[in-house]
Amino acid sequence: MDLELVRLPNGVRIAIDPMPGLATAALGVWQRVGARWEPAELNGVAHLFEHMAFKGAGTRDARQFAEAIENAGANMNAATGYERTAYYARTVAEQAPFALDLIADILFEPHWAPEDLEKEKGVVAQERGEAFDAPDDRVFELHQSALYKDQPLGRPILGTDEALKNVSVETLINFRAAHMTPERVVISIAGAFDRDAIIDTATRRFGGLSAKPDPEREAARPQTGYASETRKLEQTHLVFSWPSPPSGSDQLYAARLMSEIFGGGMSSRLFQEVRETRGLVYAIDSATDTLEDDGRLSVYAGCSAENAARGRGSGARAVGADGFERSDGG
Repeated sequence: MDLELVRLPNGVRIAIDPMPGLATAALGVWQRVGARWEPAELNGVAHLFEHMAFKGAGTRDARQFAEAIENAGANMNAATGYERTAYYARTVAEQAPFALDLIADILFEPHWAPEDLEKEKGVVAQERGEAFDAPDDRVFELHQSALYKDQPLGRPILGTDEALKNVSVETLINFRAAHMTPERVVISIAGAFDRDAIIDTATRRFGGLSAKPDPEREAARPQTGYASETRKLEQTHLVFSWPSPPSGSDQLYAARLMSEIFGGGMSSRLFQEVRETRGLVYAIDSATDTLEDDGRLSVYAGCSAENAARGRGSGARAVGADGFERSDGG
């Protein structure tokens, strides 16, 4: 069966992909909102909003909500990016409408208690610390800060302790009110499920959303430059990037194919030349990242500080050679 796109009267889209022979379904609600729409003084609010999803919703407290998911043989999670927030589940076929109902509870009937919000700020602080302790994660955050300096896209998705102090339950309510619009919501499901039941559930829970003006966002302004950080580590972690097509471009597919050939695996040119032939790195790969109005082809490498220095003559714009992580915004 072919992929089907259903649009509810208010504009909410439902992408349906039945897959005969399966016994489970993957489904999610994707919302066009993320760190890119945050003011500087509320940096991290989109991610914190998503974290509060599992503090209870509808008629269930946090424990009851978790038990309802698992008793149905499902698992559920959520994720926040710069332009998207996703709430998704994997479930047995007959429980797919129930899983969608639970996600709707998260979005429309959350339990937002001030004491839970303060606890979750602490959890996010620990998540931020974990990311900081992982240099192969930290280097990409540095890269982002250099590439989009002094812009929402250059601020960390996890936010900062200082900014999150400004977030209250009222902040969450206002953030949802500004961004929960039918044009910004896509429901998707693939696998085994009852099509009519999914559409009925989506209509019942999302069909009442009303259109409102689309919040403005700042245009991406990529810049050249670099950011660095020195630590006592065994390796230097490097990221370079170059312009690539944005998410809506017809050239994106060619760019992704090129990235796979260039550095997508062990047979790629990067891996074979830089690791296998020259032995300069332990890890190296390339990837494409897309935004609505910008895109990047990036190369990541992990190597010794000595070998990072040897890479300076290879045509790269900037490489850290003193044992630090450096990201190049070029």
